[in-house]
Amino acid sequence: MNFTAEPRRLSFTISEMLRLIFRIYLDKVALLLAISVGITLLFMAIGVFVNGIAGFNVLNTVGSVGSINTFPAGQSWVPLLIASFIVTPILSLLQFVLTYGPITFLTSEYLLGNRGLDLREVFIGASERVGSLAGGYFILIVIAVITVIGVSILGAVCFPLFILMVPLIYLFMCIGSVIAPVLMLERIDFAAALSRAWILGKSRFWTAIGLFFLVGVVTFLIQLPQLILSWPTISAAFTTGAVSPGLASGLGQSAFSLILSGVTSILILPLGPIASTLFYYDTRTRTEGLDAALDALGSPDARPRHLPSPMQGSGLNSQDFLNMLALLGIGVIIVLAFAALSLTLVGWLQNTLPPGLFDRV
Repeated sequence: MNFTAEPRRLSFTISEMLRLIFRIYLDKVALLLAISVGITLLFMAIGVFVNGIAGFNVLNTVGSVGSINTFPAGQSWVPLLIASFIVTPILSLLQFVLTYGPITFLTSEYLLGNRGLDLREVFIGASERVGSLAGGYFILIVIAVITVIGVSILGAVCFPLFILMVPLIYLFMCIGSVIAPVLMLERIDFAAALSRAWILGKSRFWTAIGLFFLVGVVTFLIQLPQLILSWPTISAAFTTGAVSPGLASGLGQSAFSLILSGVTSILILPLGPIASTLFYYDTRTRTEGLDAALDALGSPDARPRHLPSPMQGSGLNSQDFLNMLALLGIGVIIVLAFAALSLTLVGWLQNTLPPGLFDRV
């Protein structure tokens, strides 16, 4: 273990967290990109292989019977449906876990002074809790899907009941802000981790909103060149009704855009787990005195998993209701602003694009 002599500081302002995100990113850029690129390419290859086999099975069956509408009982679609709705989501979850887990572990060790880890040590260190991370996120996703579907059904029956989406959004925003470091860094089971993430996330909800909003702005700025370079293709599609004026240039533009999109996705991927881990340490230090508790253990190897995970204050309180009310107000403002922007954009397009284009759409 390679520890620095720097004093341990685990509480930060939002601006300090933002600067520290870039500091960690730049200090560990080789490791971070090795994790992002390696896992992304691995699962991209697996996804292409799985979907390719499923698609070949469909084409082979359709070709043998001569028509897509005449193959027997649609049985050849089963592999494609399984690949699309079961295998692909599972692969996406595993890809997420195998990137978020090691990056969360690496960030945690960096904050605690262990800054000399190599790629092998990062994956070995994260491997102990990767299963817990996968299980926790799986349960969270299942709960989210079931509750959202349930509220949607209630809203369809009685429209005002859509208001129940607000506490759901609030709940999952609180949990989502720290669930990865809770599952990776504390020694608790799935159900306890969800409650634990809820307690920590809601305790400093607006700090999380501010931090992740700034991270979102940075992400947008990184993706801006891709959006600018893609604009000619989008403009040509509106103007001519085709993807691009020429097939060859269109294919070239699409391939370039796809590569650029992949590169930017890999570059921005580490920002989320780094920010979440910083927020986790800051919140635990401010609300539970994590820094003092770790120092009290008297060992440079002291980690959050060596401490108990407090569970008090898990119910709703008046501050939660105020947060939800504010969240509802912000949501209404965003929807109105988006509607106004959309109407403005449509009006501008109608005035600048060829007459009759919108009538044909």
